[in-house]
Amino acid sequence: MKQVFYRSLVFSVLAAGLGIFALAANPANAGEDIVVIELFTSQGCVACPPADKVMLKLAKEEGVVALSWPVDYWDYLGWKDTFATTANTARQAGYNDAMGKNGVYTPQMIINGRVQAVGSRENEIRALIEEQKANGKLKLDVALDGDRENLVINVSAGLTDADTSIWLILYDDEQVVDIQYGDNRGRLLRYANIVRDAQSVGPWTGNRMRIPIDMKKVAEVGANCIAVLVQEGIAGPILGATKITLSDLD
Repeated sequence: MKQVFYRSLVFSVLAAGLGIFALAANPANAGEDIVVIELFTSQGCVACPPADKVMLKLAKEEGVVALSWPVDYWDYLGWKDTFATTANTARQAGYNDAMGKNGVYTPQMIINGRVQAVGSRENEIRALIEEQKANGKLKLDVALDGDRENLVINVSAGLTDADTSIWLILYDDEQVVDIQYGDNRGRLLRYANIVRDAQSVGPWTGNRMRIPIDMKKVAEVGANCIAVLVQEGIAGPILGATKITLSDLD
């Protein structure tokens, strides 16, 4: 499948290139056990609301980085998803290729970029989460340090023999949508951690890295939370992750 890259939201950095510098201290979340849960969902998918409810619960749990990626391939049914993008659909397709699956579907939940399940099957999903935890914590320590004016991505050092990518993801912790057409018409649906924008800010090289973020650009998107994922390839196994709510910053 032809690779489709995310639409660009250009984040300035505080030095030339990507503004990557040696990191003098360990990231703030060193040693934490993190599980990354990604739900591919759609407002036009009649089977998705139960999965969205599962996501609302998982998103509030400790040690979980939960992200909902609305896809656009159900829009033809009569209701255009208000948050869906072709970039989100491309990310799901990337996982499909990486996992060797026959096709995409909704609601699909990906855990740590490694395993997948139907998003509404909560017991199965929780078993997969525990399985991932039992396999040990993620390879890299990742943190977001700073304040509302100066926020920096910190990534620890490690060994890698694969191509990697660092994703900066802006999301809303909750959204409520009144569905007026399509299979879910007449329903008022709540969504957790809806991705509003995502951009690869470069590869992880194996060295400790420090990547400053232009917070003015973050404000332009209007999302109230930030996550960072480091993973193999464009949509491969997650190597490290963190999140922050902007209102928690000084």
